[in-house]
Amino acid sequence: MRFFPIPGDRVFPEGITEGPGTTFFVGSMTDGTLYRGDTRSGAVEVFLPPDGDGRGNICGLDVDGSGRLVSCDFASGQLFVHDIATRSLIARRLLPAETARPNDVVVHGDVAYVTDSHRPVVWRLPAGPEVGEPEIAVDLAPAGAADEAFLNGIVCHPSRPLLLVSAQGEGAGLWRVVRLTVQRPWST
Repeated sequence: MRFFPIPGDRVFPEGITEGPGTTFFVGSMTDGTLYRGDTRSGAVEVFLPPDGDGRGNICGLDVDGSGRLVSCDFASGQLFVHDIATRSLIARRLLPAETARPNDVVVHGDVAYVTDSHRPVVWRLPAGPEVGEPEIAVDLAPAGAADEAFLNGIVCHPSRPLLLVSAQGEGAGLWRVVRLTVQRPWST
C-alpha cells in the first residue's frame, strides 16, 4: 500500500484515471485543478491549475487513445479535452441541457460516454481527431431509472461498446447498456 499526497489546501479529489504508463490524473472538486502523479515515483504535481478556462468542479476523468485527458465539470455542465503532452485545451463543450451535472466519463474508441447526475441519461461526446458536440447516447428512464436517479459511475468493456452505469441515492441501481440500448437493469 502506498500514500500519494496531493499538493494544496482543500483539494477534495473526486475523479481519477490512469495512463499512459505509470501516470495517473486526479481532479479537484474545489477549484478544478487537474493533478498528475506517477505510481512508480510517488510524485504528484499540479498538471493544470484553474486558469480561467472554466474548470471549477472536476469529477470524472479518462484518457483517450490520442493522449488527451477528458474531464467533467460538475457545476458548470461542461466537458473539457486537454492534450496531455502540451497541456493545451483542445475543446470545451457545454452539455446541451438547461441543467446538466456531468459526473463520470469513460472513453471507448473515439467516443467519451458521460453520466449526468441531474437526469437519467448518458451523454456521448464524439472525441475522434476532431471533438464534436455532445448528444444524448441513451436515456435510462424507460429502463426504470427515476428522474431523481443520481447517475455516477460508468465503465466500458475494453473491446466492445458495453457500458455499466450506476446510480446512487434515490433510485439507486445498475444498468447494463449494450450497443447503446439498455439490456437489463439491476436494482440495489
